[in-house]
Amino acid sequence: MKMKIFMLQVFFLSALSFGSNLDEPTFMVANKSFTETHETEIEHEHSPVVNSSTTKNDHLVKKLYYDLFVRGGYDKAVRPVKNHTDQVQVYIDFTYQQVLNLNEKNQVLKSLIRMRMYWIDQFLSWKPSDYEGLTTLTVTALDVWIPDVVVMQEIGVQDYSPRIPFITITYAGFVSLLQPMAYETSCGVNIALFPFDVQDCEFVFLAWTFPSTKVDVVAKRNEEELNLDVSSYFITSGEWILDRILLAKKSVSYEDVFN
Repeated sequence: MKMKIFMLQVFFLSALSFGSNLDEPTFMVANKSFTETHETEIEHEHSPVVNSSTTKNDHLVKKLYYDLFVRGGYDKAVRPVKNHTDQVQVYIDFTYQQVLNLNEKNQVLKSLIRMRMYWIDQFLSWKPSDYEGLTTLTVTALDVWIPDVVVMQEIGVQDYSPRIPFITITYAGFVSLLQPMAYETSCGVNIALFPFDVQDCEFVFLAWTFPSTKVDVVAKRNEEELNLDVSSYFITSGEWILDRILLAKKSVSYEDVFN
């Protein structure tokens, strides 16, 4: 029996300020100086922060945490830049793992995705030499500023509080938030060829509150790299084949996003 074909188009949206130039930007892949080798959550190398049995290491972590969050006066409500004109670039990476359901009548797609977000927090950097070579710190996700990245097509009640309670920070201020997500999104379904249909659904990622001059969303990997995941990680349901993932960068006016 022929299975249905599913295609996913992913857009990273720049919401520009009023009156900004709306020329289409070139597709941007993350600055390689900020990226890590792509791994699944299971394979992701979270360097151990401490040996919990060592009081000395416990003290170093507590001292670092105190220096960053208490003495440093860290405020998670403030964009993590020291110069207010600086832009925060949020690098999005994901693995599309499974079509949980595509309700063709109601045009609702439910997807299982391994989401990863990365950004630089300029207030959360330190010199490893000041902490006996300590290079990473794991803290609760509620302690730090987290970008309000959403998918525009969402129709479900999505809880944007971090599902995974911890977040990893490197000494350079590189923050990693890794978590599995189940998204419910709208998808314009064409049932003309049912039951052998080919469906094309969109995910548009954007920072909801800020224009791109303040927070911009870009791809950590390119289209070819994302599609390499399909053969390794996509779980076939016996009904849908994930044909390919298309990737693009778009710009709209700030007003168009919210009206």
